[in-house]
Amino acid sequence: MRRACTTCSRHFDVAHQDALAAVQCPACEADGYNRRGIYLSKQGDYQRAVAEFDQALRLVPAHAQASNNRGYARAALRLYDRAVADFDHAIKLDPRFAAAYNNRGLVHMAREAYAEAIADFTAALDFDPAIALAWMNRGFARSAQGLFQEALADLDQAIQLSGKLANAFHNRGFVHTALGDFDRALADYDAEILLKGDRPYAYYNRGFVYTILGNFERALADFDCAIRLKPNFAAGHFWRGDLYRARGETEHAVTNYSAALMHNPAFLVAYFHRGDALHLMGRHAEAAEDFSATIRLDPKNPAAFSNRGQARAAQGEFVLAIADFDEALRLNPKYLHAYHGRGLAYAAQNDHDRAVIDHIEAIRLCPHSAEAYNNFARFWASCPDRGRRDATMAIELAQQACEISARQDWSCLTTLAAAHAENGDFAEAIRWSERALELAPPLQKHAVRETLQDLRGRLS
Repeated sequence: MRRACTTCSRHFDVAHQDALAAVQCPACEADGYNRRGIYLSKQGDYQRAVAEFDQALRLVPAHAQASNNRGYARAALRLYDRAVADFDHAIKLDPRFAAAYNNRGLVHMAREAYAEAIADFTAALDFDPAIALAWMNRGFARSAQGLFQEALADLDQAIQLSGKLANAFHNRGFVHTALGDFDRALADYDAEILLKGDRPYAYYNRGFVYTILGNFERALADFDCAIRLKPNFAAGHFWRGDLYRARGETEHAVTNYSAALMHNPAFLVAYFHRGDALHLMGRHAEAAEDFSATIRLDPKNPAAFSNRGQARAAQGEFVLAIADFDEALRLNPKYLHAYHGRGLAYAAQNDHDRAVIDHIEAIRLCPHSAEAYNNFARFWASCPDRGRRDATMAIELAQQACEISARQDWSCLTTLAAAHAENGDFAEAIRWSERALELAPPLQKHAVRETLQDLRGRLS
C-alpha cells in the first residue's frame, strides 16, 4: 500500500500491516536516527551514537550526513580505519562535503600523518572557507611539521572567524613561543584562560614562557595552577622542580621531581635532574641510584654515566667511578665533564700522571672552555700530593678561566682564590673569594663564606 509520510507528506510503499500506523518515509526515519546519533555524540555516548547512525544508513545507504557523523563517532572511539571508510563514503556521495574532509583530516592528524591531514583541511577550506575549525586544524598540522609562519596565518584566520576557539589561541601561543615572540604567546595563553579557565595545559604553557623570560614567580604560580587542576601532571611537577632548583630550594626541587616520577615512572629527565639535585645536597648514594635509573632508560647517555661517576667518586668508589667515566667517553670521546671527573678520580688514587693527561685532553678538545681551564687550575692548586702542587701554574690557568668567563663564574673565581692562597697571597685570595660570594648560587654561598672566613683568619 502507499502512505503519506507523517513528516514530509511524501508517498511511499508500506507493508500491509503498517497500513493504518502513523509511519515515516525511509528518508525521514533515517533523519530521525541521524539526529539521535548527533545528540548521543554530543553527550559523549559514541557507542550508542554509532548504533543510531547504523540504522540511518540501513534505511538510506546514500545518507552522506549519517556516514560522516558515524565516522566522527568512530574516530572518537579510535576506530580510525572504520572512521576513514565512513568519511570516504560521505565524500564519494558528496564530493564537496567540507565537514567530511575536515573530519578525515583529524583522523590523519591523530595518526601523525600531517601531510595527508593538511591536504584534507585544504580541501575543506576550498569548499567552505568559513569553517573556522578547518583553519585551526590546518594551523595545528602545519605547526607540527615546523611550518610556523604558515601555521600562524591559519590560526590568525581561525581566530578572526571565531574568537571563541580556545584551542586556536592555545595553538597560536605554541607557534608564537616557537618563533620566539613571547609577549604574543603570553597574550594568547591569557586569552585561552579567559575562555577556558580550567585547562591545566594553558597554565603550564604560560608558565613555560614565563620561565624562558626569567619571571620565576609568575611561572611558579602558573605551574601551581596547572597541578591544582591536574594533580597527576608529571611535567608540571618536573618544571616546578626545575624552578625551585634554580632558586636554590633544592629540597623542594627533589620533592617535585619525586612527584613527577610517581606519576610517570619512565620520566627520564626527572631522574637525571633529581640525581643532580641530590648530588648537590651531598646525598650521593641516592644520586647514583637516579643516574642508574637514567641509564636503564637511556643506555647511551654519556652525561648519565659521567654524573654517576661523580656520585660514586664522592663516596670514595673510585674504581667504579673511573669505569663510568670510561663508558661516558666511549659514548662521547669529547665529553668534557667525564675527563674532569676521571682526572679527579685518578688524582684521588694517586695516579697523578693520568689525571694530568685527562685535564690536558679536556683543554685540547675545548680550548675556549672556562670549565676546562678551571678544573686543571683546581688540580694544581689542591692536588692531594702536596709535592705536585704548582701555585704558579694554578694561578695562570685560573686567570685564563676567569677571562673566558668574563669574571662572572663564581666557581672560576673560587679557584683563582685557592691558587693565590696556595701561593701564600691571602689578600688576593680574599679579594677573589669576596667576588665569588657575590655571584655564588644560594646553595653554594655557605661554603664560600666558610672559605672566606678561613682566609681572613690566616691573613691576620
